[in-house]
Parts: sequence; C-alpha cells; structure tokens
Amino acid sequence: MTNLIPPDAHVQVKREYWIRVFSVWMVLVGSAALIVGVFTTPVFMLIQNQLSSYQTQYVAASEDRATFDELEGKIDNAMNMSKAILNTENRIQFTTVMQSLHTIAGDGIEITKIELQRNETAVTSILVSGEASSRLLLASFVKRLQATPEFSYAQLPLSNLAKDKDVPFTITIAKPKEEKKK
Repeated sequence: MTNLIPPDAHVQVKREYWIRVFSVWMVLVGSAALIVGVFTTPVFMLIQNQLSSYQTQYVAASEDRATFDELEGKIDNAMNMSKAILNTENRIQFTTVMQSLHTIAGDGIEITKIELQRNETAVTSILVSGEASSRLLLASFVKRLQATPEFSYAQLPLSNLAKDKDVPFTITIAKPKEEKKK
C-alpha cells in the first residue's frame, strides 16, 4: 500500500493521534475519579462524624476513668483506715490494765513497774514488778490474778517466795483477754 501522506505530515498526524488518545484517557480517568469522589463523599463524611463522636466519647470515658481511679484510691484509703480502726477497737488500753492490776493488788502490795510486751498486732504478755509486804499477800495476789476474767494466766517464779517479808516480785501475766465493745 502506498502512503499518500508526506513524512512530515505523518509525524504530525501521529502526534495529534496520541494527544487525542491521551486526552480521552485523561477525561475518562478524571470522570471516573469524579464519580468515585461523588459516591464516597457521604461515606467519608459519615466516617468523620463517627470518628469525632468516638473521640468525644473517649475523652469523656478517660475523664470518668480518672475520676474512678481517684475514687478507688480514696476507697482503698478508707478501707485501710477502717481496718486500722477495727484492729485498735479490740486492743487493751494500758490505763485499763493498770487500774485492774492496782485494784486486784489491794493493800500490802506495791506495784512499781508494769511492762506490756507487744507484737505488731496485740499485747502478748504483761510483766508486773513490785514489792509485797508478805509472802501470803503475794500468793493471794497471784491467785486473784488467775481468778480474774481479764487475764488468762499469771505466773510467779518460786524464787520470788524465798523471803517472808518485803518480798520483791516479778509476775508474768499471759496475754490479757481482749475487751469487746458492745
């Protein structure tokens, strides 16, 4: 076949052909992008609105969480304080022990020292030192201590009964019974 188009015009026709093909493809791609953009805009707006709603809810939940953590700390503190109060509620007061011992001792027994021995939670034993005017008064004092419901056990070493008059003593009283508040 013979080509009737001169070579210079042939180059120009090819160039114009490819420009038109490129232009058509660009129009098609642009139209497709416009159509996709039109159809995805409502979805994009919906997602943005939901995202801002979720962010608002997240901020509110974070504030609630901070308030919850603060209140939880206060509740823990209150529980620890109430446990401490409950632990001290049943503890024996030193003045109560002193008054009881002086009442039980009566005349002829002079208490010079009362020592409470404690562990972390309660009194474990009481050491009572003093001087009795006679051995019989000291023995009756120990019997009265053992008979008293406030104390569970009283022990007097035999070496304290060596003298007959002006008898120095040290009595170990086992853990006192704890007072219950009514």
